Amino acid sequence: MIWTLIAMPFISIVPTLGYVAYLRAGNIATQNLDIFIANFPIFWVPYFVAGMLMTRVFSLSRYIPAPSKPATVGWGDVAFIMIVAIAITPGIEQPLKFLIRQGLAMPLYMMLLLDLACGRGVVSRLFSLPGTGFLGEMGYQIWISVALIMGLAIPSTYLIEKPLTRVIRDRWID
Repeated sequence: MIWTLIAMPFISIVPTLGYVAYLRAGNIATQNLDIFIANFPIFWVPYFVAGMLMTRVFSLSRYIPAPSKPATVGWGDVAFIMIVAIAITPGIEQPLKFLIRQGLAMPLYMMLLLDLACGRGVVSRLFSLPGTGFLGEMGYQIWISVALIMGLAIPSTYLIEKPLTRVIRDRWID
């Protein structure tokens, strides 16, 4: 199982390597292809499998507390800083962005998740503060609320705002 877990980042990068070969052949990158490579669900299966394998390889369970070494700073903290640094770095072009996202990011996420599951490091302590659990529970409700607001905003734009704008423009501006 450990070898399968180690192989997951390499399996994850296969679609990106195909994309690099496509670009090296002289083809031009299109937005549709970029969106396909970035979002096609099958390309994200290695991330899911890696998470499942981590629970087996490292004996992680919500019912059996993980053995935790008290550490002020864990490897997950370093991984978190690297993930944030990559996320805020402007101007990373294709295909390098996909190589980072589907290659380098998986081991970083694995280190971060392992430390979170074992309760090691600053990030783990930050996420276990009072209130952060409430935010986690409310995350889905916030998403639903935004979806409802968007569902109301779109019709109101075309049924109320645009007709009123036309009336105001026709009456007072033109």
